[in-house]
Formats: sequence, C-alpha cells, structure tokens
Amino acid sequence: MKLTRNNTYTREEVHDILAPETHFTKNSGTWGLHGIVRVTDSDDFVFFSTEGAQQGTHRFDESITKDGVLSWQSQPRHHLDSKVIQTLIHHNEKTNNIYFFWRKTKKDKYTYLGKLAYISHDPYKECPVYFKWQIIDWENR
Repeated sequence: MKLTRNNTYTREEVHDILAPETHFTKNSGTWGLHGIVRVTDSDDFVFFSTEGAQQGTHRFDESITKDGVLSWQSQPRHHLDSKVIQTLIHHNEKTNNIYFFWRKTKKDKYTYLGKLAYISHDPYKECPVYFKWQIIDWENR
C-alpha cells in the first residue's frame, strides 16, 4: 500500500505505510494520538490536522489558501528553540518529507493532501510556533 493524494486514511493505515516496523496503539502513543509524528530514524514527519481542533485552552487556527499555502501551528508546548521546531524550520523538501493529512471533523478519516515545503515561521510567536507551508504540487481545489 502507498500514499495517494486526495485518498483518505486512518492513522493506523498511515502508520502501516510509513512505519510498519513499529507498534501502533489506537488513541495512544505517537502514531495513535500526536499531531506531529516523526517517521522512525529519519527527519521525515507526518502532520495530522483536524479543522478547528482544540488542545486544552488553545484552539488551532489552521487553514489552506486557494494556492495551497498552509497556515499551521505546532503543539502549544513547543518553543522556537525546541529540537523538533528547529528541525522543521530547517526542513529541506529535497532531502526529507513532511506528509500532510487533513480532516474536517474527528469522525472523518484523514485526507492526504501531499508533501510540504517550508515557507516561513513567525519568529515572535511560540507555544505554539506559527508556520507557513506550501503543499507541493497543489492543484487549486
């Protein structure tokens, strides 16, 4: 099985494609729960985003423009100097992948929208850190 743009997947299906050598536990652990998942032994990541999601008192304000620019926020605990944030800021889409999955509600499967290329981040905001990403090969929807 492989990832196909605009197809829908469960978290477990994404896990089984990208990290079949690791264990998956539904609603728990890195693959079953987190919005940012590092693919085993690499600087590749998976972003799982749910429109209008909330964590504690923080409501994520994420959106996609008609040109495929994603406004995205890290987890509220992340500082600008966090190791994962520094890895994302220095992301090079030619050597590493960030696979982006989006869904409207928690009841929906995730739609794979493609890989991301770093555009920018806000150097003055943290907890969470605010990013702009280009969805590579975006087709106006």
